[in-house]
Amino acid sequence: MTVASGGGRFNVRVAITREQDFSSWIDSDVLIEGVCGSLFNTNRQLIGVLFYVPDLRLIKIETQAKEVPFSSLMRFSPAKGPQHRVRVQGVVAYQQPGRALFLQEDAQGLRVLTSQDTKLAVG
Repeated sequence: MTVASGGGRFNVRVAITREQDFSSWIDSDVLIEGVCGSLFNTNRQLIGVLFYVPDLRLIKIETQAKEVPFSSLMRFSPAKGPQHRVRVQGVVAYQQPGRALFLQEDAQGLRVLTSQDTKLAVG
């Protein structure tokens, strides 16, 4: 998995099964216990770090990401810091597989750009 921290990203290697769904972890604060390793290129230059975690139980969710209504998106606020990804939920109104997904919540709509081509049922 890839973890974003501060202004950077790093990879975490942990044994998981393909059936596990970690989408609810997106934009959550997590505590990871593991061993840090280094990633080098062919010129022996440090290009990143990698965490080795022996068991999934050593990754704990500290703060779960909150779902936000469509109406709270794209509002100007001078006090807001860096933008985070957000979790939304709505009814699928239309899909362009591999390009976009259109969601509806009450009387509001949202276009989500995505490269995923998993077909979703309208409604």
